[in-house]
Amino acid sequence: MKSRDLSMGEKQAILKLRKEAPQSVTTITVKNCNETTLLLEWNKVDNNNNYNYRLSYNSKNISLSGSEEGVAVTYTVPDLTAGTEYTFTLYTVFKGVESRGYHITSVTVPNSVTGLHCQYSSGGYGLTLVWDPPNGGRTAVQVNMSSKSFSYTGERLYIDGLLPAQWYTLTVSALSGPMQSVPVSITCQTDPRGVIAGVLTFLLLAILILCIGIYIWHHKPELSSMFKSSNETKLSSNKYKPIPLKKFPMHFSSMSGDQNRGFSEEYEDLSTVGTDQSCTVATLPENKSKNRFTNVLPYDVSRVKLAAQTGSDMDYINANYIHGYGKKNKQYIAAQGPLPSTVSDFWRMVWEQKSSAIVMLTNCTEGGRIKCEHYWPVDDMPYLYGNLRVSVQSEQKESCWTRREFVVRNESTSEERGVTHFHFTAWPDHGVPKGTEELIQFRWIVRQHIETFPFSGPTVVHCSAGVGRTGTLIALDLLLQQMDKEEVVSVADCIHRMRLSRPLMVQTQSQYVFLHQCIMDSLLPKEDSIPEPIYENSDMIYANALVLREYKADNPGV
Repeated sequence: MKSRDLSMGEKQAILKLRKEAPQSVTTITVKNCNETTLLLEWNKVDNNNNYNYRLSYNSKNISLSGSEEGVAVTYTVPDLTAGTEYTFTLYTVFKGVESRGYHITSVTVPNSVTGLHCQYSSGGYGLTLVWDPPNGGRTAVQVNMSSKSFSYTGERLYIDGLLPAQWYTLTVSALSGPMQSVPVSITCQTDPRGVIAGVLTFLLLAILILCIGIYIWHHKPELSSMFKSSNETKLSSNKYKPIPLKKFPMHFSSMSGDQNRGFSEEYEDLSTVGTDQSCTVATLPENKSKNRFTNVLPYDVSRVKLAAQTGSDMDYINANYIHGYGKKNKQYIAAQGPLPSTVSDFWRMVWEQKSSAIVMLTNCTEGGRIKCEHYWPVDDMPYLYGNLRVSVQSEQKESCWTRREFVVRNESTSEERGVTHFHFTAWPDHGVPKGTEELIQFRWIVRQHIETFPFSGPTVVHCSAGVGRTGTLIALDLLLQQMDKEEVVSVADCIHRMRLSRPLMVQTQSQYVFLHQCIMDSLLPKEDSIPEPIYENSDMIYANALVLREYKADNPGV
């Protein structure tokens, strides 16, 4: 059979199919960049002017000629969005056949920050810098002031550690990946009212001291009498008066009436105590992830600060000092339960504060929810937390608590210390234990340890958030000491003082009533056989119906 001659079109098609794809470019350079354009440059393939090019990005395709003079091709990409990342793909084209694509990613310059203005903060000791949301893309805003630099993703930044009535120049730039906008500067003054008020106060104080001096000189006897009267008035006007122990059952009965109305009103009165204090450090961007709850933040004035470490200036941990009974300052540390990211910080705090005891009032998991990270070794093998190696020496389990003995070794100094771990395991979250006896006994064991090691650092107490169960246990320890030393007790005053150091201490009304119930049960004779109490614990109301009935039976006129 004679073969058929191929037509000219068929021959060209076969040649085209046999032809290899052209070579792709080997590099693309961004020669210039601003908010809306990018200048791209690449070398021609083999300096051949017969090659064309196709540039693809954001579903756009641009055909470019390679017939220009020279060895390079340039193209300005227009109409881009500021501060935005783009991926470009360039193809070499020869007679309709394309090479493999060459990819390059670049970011346009972000727009400058707009709407920049300052607001007074912290009585002149800080500034709040505010700016507009971004016009285009932006990953962060960088603020430079003297030798300090801040990077923040929101639209406002609080800066502390300043002086009142002073002028500060701040330079602000928008960041988008590696690109930085044209900087904008603003000069702000911190609040001068504090200085003015301070000067006036000083003058008034000087005048007052002068007047007092003259008065003392002429009226010593009258002045002595006046001060005595003033002090007596101050004491008698104390909002939360101590209750003598012999009158406490009557007080308890009165507060419990009408479905615990007295307790409800008194607890509600404590709701705003301490809330006007600042939590500035806790809300810094670098510290937000270290807080378990956004509404439980340590006050700046009483927060525990970690010691500075080489290469780091981070001193933050969610914990506050709580004063002890009498003049014992910083006897406790109320802390949140460690998070996975803060376990090493937790042990740093224990070591730096020279604490010999940790009191844990939560289980690691409750109701299928993680309440606290397991921060000690799970077996007999030591575990390294930062540069502190912790090992478990012993473990004693009781029905409601577990006592563990740890040895903590500082790997940097080879120093070792013992730390006792008191773990109360029978306390429901936000609620109260079924009875008071176990917690009173547990508190007694902890108190014995504290008094055995009087020169050690603060006792670390924590639950999950570090305010509810933590506040209740610390308050119980304080109140039982007050009962023993003074034969009076004031639950409200105790909670008031604690809430000035850490928010939400004794977090629920049921915990507040439970403290009163602990006092009631502590007043009962120890040798008496006490029947199992009947508790009413609904809608966060906690009352010992049995004790109330017994008291009313003995006091029919109440």
